[in-house]
Amino acid sequence: RGYLMCEPATLMAMGMSAANAATAASVISTVGTIASVGGTVLSAVGAYNQSQATKDQAAYQAAVADNNAIIAERNAKGIEKRGEHAAARQRLKTRQLQSRQAVGLAGQGGDITDEGEVNLLAESGALGELDAQMIRTNAERDAYNARVQGQGFTNQSIMHTATADAQNPLLEAGGTVLTGFGQVASQWYK
Repeated sequence: RGYLMCEPATLMAMGMSAANAATAASVISTVGTIASVGGTVLSAVGAYNQSQATKDQAAYQAAVADNNAIIAERNAKGIEKRGEHAAARQRLKTRQLQSRQAVGLAGQGGDITDEGEVNLLAESGALGELDAQMIRTNAERDAYNARVQGQGFTNQSIMHTATADAQNPLLEAGGTVLTGFGQVASQWYK
Protein backbone atom coordinates (compact mmCIF):
# COMPACT_ATOMS: atom_id res chain seq x y z
CA ARG A 1 0.00 0.00 0.00
CA GLY A 2 1.14 3.48 -0.68
CA TYR A 3 1.69 6.16 1.89
CA LEU A 4 -0.86 8.87 2.59
CA MET A 5 1.07 11.90 1.55
CA CYS A 6 -0.18 15.37 0.87
CA GLU A 7 1.66 18.07 -0.92
CA PRO A 8 2.01 21.36 0.90
CA ALA A 9 -0.32 23.02 -1.66
CA THR A 10 -3.09 20.52 -0.82
CA LEU A 11 -2.60 21.04 2.91
CA MET A 12 -2.71 24.81 2.45
CA ALA A 13 -5.98 24.44 0.57
CA MET A 14 -7.30 22.60 3.61
CA GLY A 15 -6.66 25.71 5.69
CA MET A 16 -3.16 25.15 6.96
CA SER A 17 -0.41 27.67 6.70
CA ALA A 18 2.48 26.96 4.35
CA ALA A 19 4.83 26.29 7.28
CA ASN A 20 2.38 23.93 9.00
CA ALA A 21 1.63 22.22 5.70
CA ALA A 22 5.34 21.63 5.05
CA THR A 23 5.81 20.30 8.58
CA ALA A 24 2.82 17.94 8.26
CA ALA A 25 4.07 16.64 4.91
CA SER A 26 7.53 16.10 6.40
CA VAL A 27 6.07 14.21 9.38
CA ILE A 28 3.96 12.00 7.12
CA SER A 29 6.96 11.28 4.92
CA THR A 30 9.11 10.47 7.96
CA VAL A 31 6.47 8.11 9.37
CA GLY A 32 6.31 6.35 6.01
CA THR A 33 10.08 6.01 5.93
CA ILE A 34 10.16 4.65 9.48
CA ALA A 35 7.48 2.11 8.57
CA SER A 36 9.50 1.05 5.53
CA VAL A 37 12.63 0.67 7.62
CA GLY A 38 10.68 -1.34 10.22
CA GLY A 39 9.30 -3.60 7.48
CA THR A 40 12.78 -4.07 6.08
CA VAL A 41 14.14 -5.03 9.50
CA LEU A 42 11.32 -7.53 10.01
CA SER A 43 11.93 -8.97 6.54
CA ALA A 44 15.63 -9.29 7.36
CA VAL A 45 14.83 -11.17 10.57
CA GLY A 46 12.53 -13.47 8.60
CA ALA A 47 15.22 -14.09 5.95
CA TYR A 48 17.77 -14.86 8.69
CA ASN A 49 15.41 -17.28 10.44
CA GLN A 50 14.46 -19.04 7.20
CA SER A 51 18.10 -19.45 6.17
CA GLN A 52 19.03 -20.71 9.64
CA ALA A 53 16.15 -23.22 9.57
CA THR A 54 17.29 -24.47 6.14
CA LYS A 55 20.84 -24.78 7.45
CA ASP A 56 19.70 -26.66 10.58
CA GLN A 57 17.47 -29.00 8.58
CA ALA A 58 20.27 -29.84 6.14
CA ALA A 59 22.69 -30.47 9.02
CA TYR A 60 20.14 -32.77 10.67
CA GLN A 61 19.60 -34.67 7.42
CA ALA A 62 23.39 -35.04 7.05
CA ALA A 63 23.60 -36.51 10.55
CA VAL A 64 20.77 -38.95 9.82
CA ALA A 65 22.48 -40.04 6.59
CA ASP A 66 25.78 -40.51 8.48
CA ASN A 67 24.00 -42.71 11.02
CA ASN A 68 22.37 -44.71 8.24
CA ALA A 69 25.79 -45.26 6.64
CA ILE A 70 27.15 -46.56 9.95
CA ILE A 71 24.19 -48.92 10.30
CA ALA A 72 24.63 -50.14 6.72
CA GLU A 73 28.30 -50.98 7.41
CA ARG A 74 27.35 -52.81 10.60
CA ASN A 75 24.75 -54.73 8.61
CA ALA A 76 27.37 -55.64 6.00
CA LYS A 77 29.74 -56.97 8.67
CA GLY A 78 26.91 -58.94 10.27
CA ILE A 79 25.97 -60.45 6.91
CA GLU A 80 29.58 -61.47 6.30
CA LYS A 81 29.87 -63.03 9.73
CA ARG A 82 26.60 -64.93 9.35
CA GLY A 83 27.77 -66.11 5.90
CA GLU A 84 31.04 -67.41 7.35
CA HIS A 85 29.18 -69.27 10.10
CA ALA A 86 26.68 -70.72 7.63
CA ALA A 87 29.52 -71.88 5.34
CA ALA A 88 31.29 -73.47 8.30
CA ARG A 89 28.04 -75.25 9.29
CA GLN A 90 27.68 -76.52 5.70
CA ARG A 91 31.25 -77.88 5.78
CA LEU A 92 30.51 -79.62 9.07
CA LYS A 93 27.34 -81.16 7.59
CA THR A 94 29.37 -82.33 4.61
CA ARG A 95 31.94 -84.02 6.87
CA GLN A 96 29.13 -85.63 8.83
CA LEU A 97 27.62 -86.92 5.57
CA GLN A 98 30.99 -88.29 4.48
CA SER A 99 31.37 -90.02 7.84
CA ARG A 100 27.89 -91.57 7.59
CA GLN A 101 28.70 -92.71 4.03
CA ALA A 102 31.99 -94.28 5.17
CA VAL A 103 30.29 -96.02 8.07
CA GLY A 104 27.50 -97.22 5.79
CA LEU A 105 29.97 -98.57 3.23
CA ALA A 106 32.05 -100.28 5.90
CA GLY A 107 28.88 -101.71 7.48
CA GLN A 108 27.92 -103.26 4.16
CA GLY A 109 31.35 -104.84 3.90
CA GLY A 110 32.65 -102.29 1.38
CA ASP A 111 36.26 -101.20 1.23
CA ILE A 112 36.41 -97.46 1.80
CA THR A 113 39.91 -97.42 0.33
CA ASP A 114 38.56 -98.72 -2.97
CA GLU A 115 38.75 -96.14 -5.76
CA GLY A 116 34.99 -96.10 -6.38
CA GLU A 117 34.20 -95.61 -2.69
CA VAL A 118 36.88 -92.94 -2.36
CA ASN A 119 35.41 -91.15 -5.38
CA LEU A 120 31.95 -91.23 -3.75
CA LEU A 121 33.31 -89.65 -0.57
CA ALA A 122 35.35 -87.10 -2.56
CA GLU A 123 32.35 -86.22 -4.67
CA SER A 124 30.25 -85.65 -1.54
CA GLY A 125 33.03 -83.45 -0.16
CA ALA A 126 33.27 -81.44 -3.38
CA LEU A 127 29.51 -80.88 -3.55
CA GLY A 128 29.47 -79.86 0.11
CA GLU A 129 32.32 -77.41 -0.47
CA LEU A 130 30.47 -76.01 -3.48
CA ASP A 131 27.44 -75.43 -1.25
CA ALA A 132 29.64 -73.74 1.38
CA GLN A 133 31.23 -71.49 -1.25
CA MET A 134 27.79 -70.59 -2.64
CA ILE A 135 26.63 -69.64 0.87
CA ARG A 136 29.70 -67.47 1.34
CA THR A 137 29.35 -65.88 -2.12
CA ASN A 138 25.70 -65.01 -1.43
CA ALA A 139 26.68 -63.46 1.89
CA GLU A 140 29.46 -61.44 0.24
CA ARG A 141 27.01 -60.18 -2.40
CA ASP A 142 24.50 -59.18 0.27
CA ALA A 143 27.26 -57.45 2.27
CA TYR A 144 28.37 -55.62 -0.88
CA ASN A 145 24.78 -54.43 -1.45
CA ALA A 146 24.63 -53.17 2.14
CA ARG A 147 27.90 -51.28 1.60
CA VAL A 148 26.59 -49.76 -1.64
CA GLN A 149 23.54 -48.60 0.28
CA GLY A 150 25.86 -47.20 2.97
CA GLN A 151 27.83 -45.32 0.31
CA GLY A 152 24.55 -43.85 -0.92
CA PHE A 153 23.88 -42.61 2.61
CA THR A 154 27.39 -41.15 2.78
CA ASN A 155 26.79 -39.33 -0.51
CA GLN A 156 23.51 -37.96 0.85
CA SER A 157 25.35 -36.76 3.94
CA ILE A 158 27.92 -34.96 1.80
CA MET A 159 25.14 -33.29 -0.20
CA HIS A 160 23.24 -32.20 2.92
CA THR A 161 26.43 -30.93 4.53
CA ALA A 162 27.19 -28.87 1.43
CA THR A 163 23.65 -27.45 1.54
CA ALA A 164 24.07 -26.56 5.22
CA ASP A 165 27.47 -24.98 4.57
CA ALA A 166 26.06 -22.93 1.69
CA GLN A 167 23.45 -21.34 3.92
CA ASN A 168 24.56 -18.02 5.40
CA PRO A 169 21.78 -16.50 7.49
CA LEU A 170 23.67 -13.23 8.00
CA LEU A 171 24.21 -12.83 4.28
CA GLU A 172 20.51 -13.51 3.61
CA ALA A 173 19.50 -10.94 6.24
CA GLY A 174 22.08 -8.45 4.93
CA GLY A 175 20.80 -8.83 1.37
CA THR A 176 17.26 -8.21 2.55
CA VAL A 177 18.35 -5.10 4.48
CA LEU A 178 20.22 -3.70 1.51
CA THR A 179 17.29 -4.31 -0.83
CA GLY A 180 14.82 -2.80 1.64
CA PHE A 181 16.96 0.23 2.41
CA GLY A 182 17.50 0.74 -1.31
CA GLN A 183 13.74 0.90 -1.76
CA VAL A 184 13.40 3.29 1.19
CA ALA A 185 16.13 5.52 -0.26
CA SER A 186 14.44 5.58 -3.65
CA GLN A 187 11.20 6.73 -1.99
CA TRP A 188 13.03 9.33 0.08
CA TYR A 189 14.30 11.10 -3.01
CA LYS A 190 10.99 11.12 -4.92
